[in-house]
Amino acid sequence: MRKILLFSILTIAIVFEALDGFSQEQQNKTNYYSFGGHVFTGDFPIELGYARLYNYGEYTPIDTAIIDTLGYYYFYRKPEGKYIVMAFLDKSDPNYGSFAATYYPSTVIWEEAEVIDLKETSWEYDISLHYFETETIENGPGKISGTIQVMNSKPIAENIDVMLCDENLNFLGHRLTNNMGEFLFENLSFGDYVLYPQVIGLTTIPISISITENQSQYTGIEVSIKDGFIASYINESIVKANSFMLYPNPNAGLLNIAFEVYKAVQVKTRIFDLSGRLVYEYSSKTNIGMNKQEINTVNWKNAYYFCDILIDGQSAIHQKIAIIH
Repeated sequence: MRKILLFSILTIAIVFEALDGFSQEQQNKTNYYSFGGHVFTGDFPIELGYARLYNYGEYTPIDTAIIDTLGYYYFYRKPEGKYIVMAFLDKSDPNYGSFAATYYPSTVIWEEAEVIDLKETSWEYDISLHYFETETIENGPGKISGTIQVMNSKPIAENIDVMLCDENLNFLGHRLTNNMGEFLFENLSFGDYVLYPQVIGLTTIPISISITENQSQYTGIEVSIKDGFIASYINESIVKANSFMLYPNPNAGLLNIAFEVYKAVQVKTRIFDLSGRLVYEYSSKTNIGMNKQEINTVNWKNAYYFCDILIDGQSAIHQKIAIIH
């Protein structure tokens, strides 16, 4: 199948090679090349989808190619350099919903994508879309839903790839946020899951969730995209919904943290800088009701930090803090 398809685009390749040669003669400093490949769902090419091209390092989308019924994508006359390519299905493709957005050559995690070092024209950059079997997890009472918000520009984040993984970050499935920034996983089996919203070039803080008989519904999860990070806080089985407060943020000297718990618990608060270095740690016990802490940040450097709160050893809250004196 792959050999037949490659023969079908041989003429196009020859034309592009000639155009590339001509364009290179016109350039004094920069070489330009064309490249592409097939996108497969299993052994067969996709019917309709898209390939998106990103500059490696800057992670900005610079071009999008429509993938036709031959399952082939190409990018014409791109400057010599390093790139990342992601392919995904159009909603009208019959396999939509069963295959995830996938980075070249076959990974759903952008950090694991193989970088294309473009130094010549080539048509061998095939992408195999990642398949997931939803029936393996969708046979229980569990539900996970929420909204992704873009804090720096638009109020909602549409078409963000939200992945669901097991506790070892093995991929189980994904959902794209709708035009309201919402995502939904339902009918989940009992077990430990990791919610992993993903935007290329941004750092994601995974969200750990346990679906149990006592707690099977996690709704109203809020995830924010801001300043290069995807951050969130959640564990409604431990922290009372809508009770968490961290203020003022940005902070210039005295940071206040407050949240309400359902029972007497052991609380550990840890704050890390962006390199992962622990800059603050405090443990205490609290009775049922509100828990309050004050943290002196006067001597902290101006930077972003992450606050990680564990309650009875379980991750309960993740929150980003800005220190600006």
